[in-house]
Amino acid sequence: MLIGNLSELNRDPSGGGRRLSLGQGEYGVSDEPDLVLTTVLGSCVAACIHDPVARVGGMNHFVLPQRRLGSSGDPARYGDDLMPRLIEGLLQAGARQSRLEAQLFGGASPGRFVNSIGEDNLAFAYDFLDRLGVRVAPPQQSGPAGCRIDFRPADGHVKHVPLARLEKAQARRIILPRVKPLNLTPVAA
Repeated sequence: MLIGNLSELNRDPSGGGRRLSLGQGEYGVSDEPDLVLTTVLGSCVAACIHDPVARVGGMNHFVLPQRRLGSSGDPARYGDDLMPRLIEGLLQAGARQSRLEAQLFGGASPGRFVNSIGEDNLAFAYDFLDRLGVRVAPPQQSGPAGCRIDFRPADGHVKHVPLARLEKAQARRIILPRVKPLNLTPVAA
């Protein structure tokens, strides 16, 4: 069983089962033992939530904590829309809220932001899960450049790979000769 607003399902080339890549604003819930949900995060956050008794789990990938009043963006890109969808999908798949265990990832600050979008995303997710009484594991450091997450929803196993910060490439300076503008006279009809 697979529940979610997912767009792309790929076979793992190593023969290890199926991989589903989640993009921004997507979530997936499954009990399939060979399925891996994967995503890459910077300041975005992914919640990996699992019910160990029902052996079902799910993951989401949200961009910002809450939609601003009057904004016209896709509501699924926001935590206040995507977190409830994930919980509802888990309950629909047979999970019990009292048994849910969560891990949160992402929330990096890969650029120089005036306000910390990543920290705001994490704070929203922790608060949301706390209000529902869902246990959240201690966070793992993703580093300033973000991370890649591979999550097996059926058993709750997470592989967390911090990404290395990319150094700015040194661009060669190219000087183009000045070009004299062409003065064309219109052709008479």
